[in-house]
Amino acid sequence: MNWKGKVSKILIAAIALLLLGSTFSIMIQGTAKASTLPLSQRINPWTGQPYGDIMQYEWPVSGGDSGNTRFNPGPAPNRPDILWTFRPPGGIGGMFGAGPPTAFNGKIFVYNSTHLFALNPFTGVVVWTSRLNGTPIGFTTGSVFKVDDTYLGYICMDRITFHRIDNGAWVSTTRITPALGISGLVAGEVLYWGAFFYREYKLAYSAARNLTTNQHMAVAFDCSNPTAGATLKWTCPLPTGVEALGAGGGLVFYGGYGEGEIYAINATTGKLVWKSWKVGDSGYSITYYDGKVYHSAGGTKVTCYDAKNGTKLWEFEAGPRAFFAFGGAAAYGLYFDKSMAIPGYVAAWDTKTGEMVWKQPAHYYITYGVPVVADGKVYIHTCDQAATGSVAGIQSPGFSFSCFDAFTGQLIWRIPINIALPIVAYGNLYGISGGTLYCIGERTDPWPTYEGSPGSYRVATGQSAPSDISRPKWYFQADGPIVGSPVAADGKIVFGSYDGNIYCIDAYKGTLLWKFKTGYRVSSTPAVVDGKVYTGADDGYVYCIDLNTGTQVWKRPAGGVAEGALFRSMPQKRSSPMVVGNRIYVGAMDGKVYCFDTDGNQKWMYTATNITYGISGSPYVYKGVVYIASGDGFLHAINATNGNMIWKLSITASDRRFVSTPIVVNDPRAGEVLYIGSDTGAFMGGRRLTIVDPAAGSVITHISLTLVGTASTVMAWQPAYKFNGTYGILYISENMYVSAWAIVNRTYLTRVWSQWVGHVIYSSAVYVDDITGAKVYVGNNAYSLICFDAKTGKPLSSYPTGGPIFGSVAVYEGRIYVGSYDGRLYCFSSTPVASTDIVAWCDWKECNVNETIIIHGKLRAVTVYDVKKFNPNFPVNYTEIWYPGIPNATVIVTFVKPDGSTVDVTTKTDRNGMFHVSFTPTVAGNWTWTAWFQGEDKISHAYDCTYTDAFPLKVKAPITEQPPAAAPTIPMEYIYIITAVIVIIIIIAVAALLVKKRAKK
Repeated sequence: MNWKGKVSKILIAAIALLLLGSTFSIMIQGTAKASTLPLSQRINPWTGQPYGDIMQYEWPVSGGDSGNTRFNPGPAPNRPDILWTFRPPGGIGGMFGAGPPTAFNGKIFVYNSTHLFALNPFTGVVVWTSRLNGTPIGFTTGSVFKVDDTYLGYICMDRITFHRIDNGAWVSTTRITPALGISGLVAGEVLYWGAFFYREYKLAYSAARNLTTNQHMAVAFDCSNPTAGATLKWTCPLPTGVEALGAGGGLVFYGGYGEGEIYAINATTGKLVWKSWKVGDSGYSITYYDGKVYHSAGGTKVTCYDAKNGTKLWEFEAGPRAFFAFGGAAAYGLYFDKSMAIPGYVAAWDTKTGEMVWKQPAHYYITYGVPVVADGKVYIHTCDQAATGSVAGIQSPGFSFSCFDAFTGQLIWRIPINIALPIVAYGNLYGISGGTLYCIGERTDPWPTYEGSPGSYRVATGQSAPSDISRPKWYFQADGPIVGSPVAADGKIVFGSYDGNIYCIDAYKGTLLWKFKTGYRVSSTPAVVDGKVYTGADDGYVYCIDLNTGTQVWKRPAGGVAEGALFRSMPQKRSSPMVVGNRIYVGAMDGKVYCFDTDGNQKWMYTATNITYGISGSPYVYKGVVYIASGDGFLHAINATNGNMIWKLSITASDRRFVSTPIVVNDPRAGEVLYIGSDTGAFMGGRRLTIVDPAAGSVITHISLTLVGTASTVMAWQPAYKFNGTYGILYISENMYVSAWAIVNRTYLTRVWSQWVGHVIYSSAVYVDDITGAKVYVGNNAYSLICFDAKTGKPLSSYPTGGPIFGSVAVYEGRIYVGSYDGRLYCFSSTPVASTDIVAWCDWKECNVNETIIIHGKLRAVTVYDVKKFNPNFPVNYTEIWYPGIPNATVIVTFVKPDGSTVDVTTKTDRNGMFHVSFTPTVAGNWTWTAWFQGEDKISHAYDCTYTDAFPLKVKAPITEQPPAAAPTIPMEYIYIITAVIVIIIIIAVAALLVKKRAKK
């Protein structure tokens, strides 16, 4: 191999290492590029521009728009966090009773069989309620539609009714039957969607049948003047029972369930423009997109028509039994739909060619549902059957609703509920499941103190968090061990270290923002409230630090430095501050409890014990009372306003080891009770859970923690509490076990489950109320963090750290954070990582200097269609590999010169993942080029890195034309001789001539 070839191979290896390093940093070291911005500032993946005001992104009709594209151009959730739920008495009909929600004028609209509800889109609070005028018709029809900025309408049975949007006041009702002058609509003949509103023309469309003549017809009503009511615009006789499917391009489309024909009718005149026959039913709905009509429902074909004349442009045949139903969605040059084939699937088709771009497995009993598309994602139910059901003898995997990357089909998240008719508006997803309206968005709840939000009982409500923690997304290395817990707020993670610093790092990238030096090692957990960081009194001072800059705001003395109350072989636990309102409460090692206001003014000081014992437990504030344990075995109740003692209760006589933190709960079965870990007093005595009456200051009972036995470990944890609808459950640490206890009554608890973790536990449990399944996270001295199923106690996953974990996790924006004695702050996330592939080619293997060449290529995702992974009950292992293009991605083409130096050319992929690079080499010799993608960490998911081989390129120098050869020159001496000879000859000739003349004379 020559040296140039060696250089090329070295470059490829360097690029590979760079790419691998890039991925490693994204996944491990914390150089991820993604960060969470306000929804208005988030970048649209299709346009590359910020979204702006999110209130502009409404869903004014059932299909999102008149064409049923079911596309919202605004932002949409990357995580399945539950922001709120709404369930009126009797529930919401959902399937077979009500249509999808709609959203406009800053409200969400849903209804059941009797009432119409307007809700706040961000809280779920009812803005107004109005009684329905009539009964909803069809199975899923009757969605509320926006007429204009003042009025809304809906169609119920034979009535079109209008209300004011602002207060729900009834405006008018029009009976359809008298308007038609016929005997009216027949229940069961207007199926599924049935009624439709064309916003651009303010026309409502439905269908009817004359019971006398049996004539079917399409009907249109003018809704432009709600105060006067709807008026009949036109009727159009049709040969079969039909329903309104959608509209676009000045046409309204009808179809039915007998003849298999789609009818295009002029939207304003009612004149039939064209009709087209297809195999199978032609009902449910169409999608009008980019001048084309897409229909699939009721048959096994996806058909694309020219909307102007009904010409079939392409048709996809799904095969036997592969029925489609209800309708699809369209955006980004793709059509999305689902099929109840065996196995079922969700798929995307190229709208120009009809070629399937990607597909993902699904399981459908009847497929009555639709996808919605927004923010580069498609949302759709992927199983509409409970796990007890089956289709064609194949057991269902259970209800599921999924979010996919719209361009590549990469699964982003999946939740175990069935939302058949979702919508996207105002940055959130709304949908009905089991009679309950869910609002799914991205919670940004802070985790501001050692227990999360004050009074949260160490529970992250409605938030998603990873069940697979086998690999961290990244870690940050501090300069000393981490004993306390991290806290999170405003996109930042704050924690202390034994190196004496308070660290603040970026919550998304894991990069250092600032660190603040204190006077002693930090064991406590700071608190973050309103842009300020408040510390424990580890070095004898409480600090207030600006969260954004890391600068000191104020510093107040609090107890001095003490070596610690625990055995020297144990981590020295310290009291962590609790902030409630504008008050900060913290215990100190001088045995006192301090209260400051947020301006640093000391409001009171309470003496609980002396410096011999100190206070290592943290304060818990409940209904104006501060509860805190002192190292001499007493539990104190202190008036939070003035610092006066309310009561003092002896809990344990152990020597300098009472460092637990209590919680107070108002349990449905036990009432208001306080729970705290304690011991019997002996050095190796038994451990127990003590139950206290917080009002009386008396012990109710002690629950023996028999799994602990006799051990020298301290009870340093705080319980987590969650009411599951039947019982309140406490999650606690029992020496080497994690346990769940059900509160049966005020004096009795029963163990639900317990799991041995391998070593002692100082960490407190944290409960995440995740819709994908509740989880409990606990660290331990066995150098690991473990995630448990909160219901069964089954370990779901774990991660081995480089040291013991003494603190607890913080839950923030779909991620969890935990510190370890190895000095690392770990971040775990459920963000999936998609594999990628890149292909590239050039029509030139060689060229001349200064000649431009073009590199073509495609960046592709590797999307795996794995049926067995989706449904373990499927009888065979069936997989397919799809390679959809990745749009708007940055690709680099590196050219290596003959001397080994490089030139990088950067480009962006188009909507199909294609890229093209022009390059003009300026030096002759043997070149190589390589195309590569360094990976991308998006908020919702990530792409890994990929690169091509090194391709040779021979660059030739130009051929220089030689000038014509000069004629040979004669030496001057030869010229002289020749000249002399000629002269002599001339002289001789002249002389001869003269001699000859004389001779004649």
